[in-house]
Amino acid sequence: MKKINAKFNAAFLSEAGSFLQNKDYFAFVELDDLACYVIADGIDDDLDQGSANLAVASIIRQFNEKPSMKKRDIKNWLKTANQELLSMSKTMRLKASLLVVVSDYAGIVYGLAGNTRLHLLRDGSIVHQSIDQSLSNELFEQGKISKDKIAVHLERNNLYCYLGQPEGFNPTVSGRIKLLDGDILNLYTRGIWENIDEGELADAAREAKEPQEVLNNVEDLLLSRQPAKLANYTLATLFIDRTYKDPGRRRLWLKRAFYAAIPVLILIAGLLIYFHISEAHRREQLDAMKGHVRQAQTLTEENNYARAAEEYKAALNIAQNLKLKQEQKDLAQYYDTIGLIVAGDTALQRKDFGQAAEKYKAALDASYFADHLGEAYIIKQQRQTGDYMRVIELLQTGDQKAEQKDLNGARGAYLEAKIIASRLYFIDGRKEAADKLAKLSEQLTTDDKKAKEQEGVVYEQQGDRMAQTGDYQGAVTMLNIASGLYDQGGKPDKTAAVQRKIVAIEDKMSSAEKAAVQQNVLAEAAKYEKEGDSLLSDKDDVDGALDQYSLAMSLYEENGRQDKSALLQAKIDQLNARKKNAQTLDLQRKAMDMEREGDLDVAKNQYDDARNCYAFAQQLYGNAGLSSNVTMVQKKIDSLDQKNTSFEQQKSKADAYVAEADARTQKGEYTQAQYLYLLAKDIYQRLGLQNETNEINEKLRLLDKLSQGAA
Repeated sequence: MKKINAKFNAAFLSEAGSFLQNKDYFAFVELDDLACYVIADGIDDDLDQGSANLAVASIIRQFNEKPSMKKRDIKNWLKTANQELLSMSKTMRLKASLLVVVSDYAGIVYGLAGNTRLHLLRDGSIVHQSIDQSLSNELFEQGKISKDKIAVHLERNNLYCYLGQPEGFNPTVSGRIKLLDGDILNLYTRGIWENIDEGELADAAREAKEPQEVLNNVEDLLLSRQPAKLANYTLATLFIDRTYKDPGRRRLWLKRAFYAAIPVLILIAGLLIYFHISEAHRREQLDAMKGHVRQAQTLTEENNYARAAEEYKAALNIAQNLKLKQEQKDLAQYYDTIGLIVAGDTALQRKDFGQAAEKYKAALDASYFADHLGEAYIIKQQRQTGDYMRVIELLQTGDQKAEQKDLNGARGAYLEAKIIASRLYFIDGRKEAADKLAKLSEQLTTDDKKAKEQEGVVYEQQGDRMAQTGDYQGAVTMLNIASGLYDQGGKPDKTAAVQRKIVAIEDKMSSAEKAAVQQNVLAEAAKYEKEGDSLLSDKDDVDGALDQYSLAMSLYEENGRQDKSALLQAKIDQLNARKKNAQTLDLQRKAMDMEREGDLDVAKNQYDDARNCYAFAQQLYGNAGLSSNVTMVQKKIDSLDQKNTSFEQQKSKADAYVAEADARTQKGEYTQAQYLYLLAKDIYQRLGLQNETNEINEKLRLLDKLSQGAA
């Protein structure tokens, strides 16, 4: 009865992620008066029995046997499922994190054991969400970690309640939560929440018309992150298009609500007036504003500018409500600056590099008036955007040079574009450069062979004309040269045809004429060899000399002069080795320059830039076949990662000293504040952070004035 007068629309996705086996499980059943939705995450290593599957099946079976929405019954279901998992544990203890939701099509009650999550969206905002039964969540509630750190905290999967728990099993069961038309309910496992935060999940559902659109949006976002190790992930989305409404109860409720609302409205009106005129309320609002600013500063330090913008916006709204002119001005500058940074990041993600460069430039200008907010990050993003644009520019330059038949110039541009794109993990740019290089290499080979074929055609025509006039010696000489050129041009059919012509002509010649032809061919071969020697000694034209030597060698071989052919092969091998050595030396030189640049960046504590330089140098050494240099640079990268970790730890420690000193200054505890500022200054100086050191000096000068005034 209730189901046909309501409209619930459910869809789900469940994938294995980076693993071979998917240990997540989701199932639901919708009866006339009640519906049950169950999601579970298998958290054991058993490959034979699916703990999540068994747990979900147990809950669904118990619901079908006795449909209920009572908290007591839901808790009993969870306890029974826990006992069943324990009884099925044979070689290994089966464990699962599970969440069950029961609805009467007008509201929900849910039970939870573990860290599988639920949240309820209403008008684009989260109005209710479950609480993990984990050590990380307890640390958050104690104020020891921020909420956005739970997803990456080491203790996020250290659960104090889960299915398969031998003792002390105490699941959570919620009270009744009322549903409204248009609500959206999401159930999801840790493969989702470890990589996508609640705000992003809410954004994925904002414009969706069907639950499948939400699933597609979330999965696209998840896969675009390309996490190194992606856990099994499951997401079930339920659109509450229409809830069940009891006409009789509604009339009674409205009547009761009308009479109950009168005193409530009077009380609320009185409280609103009181809080409006109360100074205590104003202080509360000021504290809230400062809290938003502190949270925004923390998020900015973590380069989470999208979330920081929300915090600054909330602080700005409070400042506007309280008519705080200076705070409004400052917060507006912070908010505008972060808005430009976010716009730049968004454009960069879309590969709209021109727009990204424009936004970052505007952000850097705005940062000057916002206490240099995000300045280092903006400069880093500008540099990265410039590298992306350089890749595009090099690809275009390569195309232009290829159109102008400057194939070597085009190859150099494409190669540089490929190397820069590899350093940036710019997959599309690297693929385009690699494809163009492959096509160019094929074109270079094709053009060279085509030129040899065309030259062979000319010699063959000359030989044919000489044969027609009776100049058999000249004809055979020309045809021998044509045969060699066709062979170099990869035209065995034409080589064979010319050889048949030579045999036919030689049948008409005397022994003396044949000997004269052989001498002529050998003379031609010697001429080509000499031309190759001249190109090498006078112009250092290695490629030109190789062409001449190859043609001469083919003529020597056709006339049985293996001794001459062997000598020429040695020259060719020597030149090829010389070319390879030159290429290796060029790659080595470029790699050494890049490695030195990385060393300079390390000296400046610019660890991200240094790592990019080392990675580029490592790739160049690898292309040059210098494995020992690759190993040496890898050691520098490993050392750099350790330095970077130590650097960040020391900087965080100094930042904490500054925050505590600021608080002490506000309380008038100037001696303690000075001590903490000096501790922070010492760390900043050792880390080479001149800007931070200058800021501490300014704070110390201000503190000195405050101390004198207090005296």
